Amino acid sequence: MRYSFSLFAAALGLALCAGDAVMAQTSPRPPTKRELMRQDSEECAKQVPRLYVEPFADCVFKRQAARKAAAKQEKAAHRAQRKLEADAARQARHEQNRKQIEQIKADRAKRAECSKQARAQKLPLGQRPNFIASCMSK
Repeated sequence: MRYSFSLFAAALGLALCAGDAVMAQTSPRPPTKRELMRQDSEECAKQVPRLYVEPFADCVFKRQAARKAAAKQEKAAHRAQRKLEADAARQARHEQNRKQIEQIKADRAKRAECSKQARAQKLPLGQRPNFIASCMSK
């Protein structure tokens, strides 16, 4: 009992340490709108003095528009990639279903042929399932 408790405590300690390591590896969160606005403002302040309101506001709006256009383009590319993946998966499923249907049709045709052979040999009804199973395995 004494050893099982110490083993449990050691396992718990390892799990907690591993959990902390996993939490430390998470990626940083994306910047908020406020942080992006502040970055834009700081960059534009380096280019144009804030006293000139119109050029400063133009600079900020252009940076926002560029960021929005880039995000829109990235989203469109991601959507196109997902569509290609979905089309490929759909095509693969369609091909797999087609092969499976062909296999089922072939099995049914073979079973029908084996049934005909059993009837032609006038096998008793009790022996027909065994004959059909042996015929199908050939």
